Amino acid sequence: MSFRDESIDVITINSVLHHIQDTEGFIKEIDRVLKPYGLIFIGHEPNRYFYDSKFLWYNYKSMEIFTNFQVPIKKIAEKTHTVKILRKFYYSLSSNKKKEFYYYKDICEKINKKLFKNKLITKPLTPEQIGKITDIKVNEGFYPDLIFLNYKLQHFETYNHLNWVITKNYDNKIIKKYDNWLKKDFQRKELPFLLY
Repeated sequence: MSFRDESIDVITINSVLHHIQDTEGFIKEIDRVLKPYGLIFIGHEPNRYFYDSKFLWYNYKSMEIFTNFQVPIKKIAEKTHTVKILRKFYYSLSSNKKKEFYYYKDICEKINKKLFKNKLITKPLTPEQIGKITDIKVNEGFYPDLIFLNYKLQHFETYNHLNWVITKNYDNKIIKKYDNWLKKDFQRKELPFLLY
């Protein structure tokens, strides 16, 4: 970063760390530019303690299948290599979905164009492939208490226990109650962070 050493008072990062290949190098750069007693706020990062808990992980995956019809359909489409056809059908359902489709299509085309120009690819990448490249550490997450060892981390906001399940079913009172129970029951005393 083009900032002087110890020149920044506060750094905020939201949904950034899991997109960075060299997390260690990124943290060293934060160390360099942050003033002594400076503050770091981190939001929307996957929590490794969630992935370590087989119960929480399988619970989330099961809830995702039962509450979102798109998940099993997507899995079947991936196995049968019909993702492109299914995507076209899904986005043809409404004008808003068509806009969303063209927005993502445009982004993917721009990414592919840049990668071709720099001779980094020989054939276009699919949206799924681009997602895997950009969400480098989304499926492994971080141990919040071990990311910044030289800092007293005052706040680390992570995903909730049900991730997209609660996001897509926010008005469902049963799912909300279940998520609150998980938060209360699985919030370890030694970890002042939400477990996922």
